[in-house]
Amino acid sequence: MLDNSESISFAAIARAARVSTCLVHAEGVREHVQAAIQRQEQAPVTSAAQGRRAAPASLHADLAMAREEFKELRTERDGLPP
Repeated sequence: MLDNSESISFAAIARAARVSTCLVHAEGVREHVQAAIQRQEQAPVTSAAQGRRAAPASLHADLAMAREEFKELRTERDGLPP
């Protein structure tokens, strides 16, 4: 769960393991769950979108296409009767 950036909680671990939440609260298991929750809380925050940022070239291409579309729409608008 840590590797997949999934939120760690007692309920989430019980669901993933397909066991009762009583089991993950049991002595001997509870400590491991609490340790995993603490590791996740202390881990550096990374944005989920971090790997999804658009490259500058992509943004420039999008901007150029938008400008071309505006130009076409203005031409179309100017050709409409008053």
